[in-house]
Amino acid sequence: MVELRDVRYHLPKQNFLLQDVNLTLVPGHVYGLLGHNGAGKTTLLRLMAGLIERFDGEAKGNGLDIRKRPLSYLQNLSYVPEKPYLPPLKVYEFLDLYAPLYPSFDTKLFHTLAKTFDINPYEFLAKLSFGYLKRFYLAFSLATKAKVILWDEPTNGLDITTKSILRRHIASSVDESQLLVIATHHIEEVENLLDAVIILHYGEVIFSATMEECQRLFTYTVTTDEALVKQALYAEPALGGYQVLLRREGGEDTQIPLSFLFEASVRQVSFFRELKEKRYES
Repeated sequence: MVELRDVRYHLPKQNFLLQDVNLTLVPGHVYGLLGHNGAGKTTLLRLMAGLIERFDGEAKGNGLDIRKRPLSYLQNLSYVPEKPYLPPLKVYEFLDLYAPLYPSFDTKLFHTLAKTFDINPYEFLAKLSFGYLKRFYLAFSLATKAKVILWDEPTNGLDITTKSILRRHIASSVDESQLLVIATHHIEEVENLLDAVIILHYGEVIFSATMEECQRLFTYTVTTDEALVKQALYAEPALGGYQVLLRREGGEDTQIPLSFLFEASVRQVSFFRELKEKRYES
């Protein structure tokens, strides 16, 4: 579990990169962390990974103070940045050096993933293309079996086939004892894996909910009914009329495209902020 309470962070003489962030992330969920460039996604991941120490508020991982970088937390944490580190090591040397740091490392799973991703164990990491480097780090991350997994733009640099393979392995490898946070601009590439969403806007969490909660709160449809369009929280032209997001007032569950929900939230910030506060109060 990761708990953030009233977290605020900024660099000297700059605006807040994170402001009043309150989140509780629990095992058994795959979270999508969404936001425009500069919204604070990478900063938030780095803070949860223990790479930022000077901030206001509390950040706890499994009940421990993250800013103190406790060993028991770090041994169960895997963070893959958008641009991974390039040590002067071969793949198997990296494995020999870093795998023992993770008590739950699954060597068999790593070799299965490495074979699937066509990773040469005798290749120097520095000589791998960006796409293959991403394959390696994502395979290693899944094999750690860490309780907290944080990925920043994991699908950047991956081809279509590899993205499909990655989705299958996430679905089969991540269990109920783990939580995975995926920060991404490419929502459609991971949408089917996500069961919860966190939306950042200029360093503020304006909305966070499970997909089940989203379905209880909203209705999505494509319509030509102008009355519905006027009632909508957000509407966009679409083939066959308008796609609209409405407050749900009964009826059946509807599948809500996350990219559309995201656009609605950043265009109706006050409403989503108010909705978030009401949910916290209840």
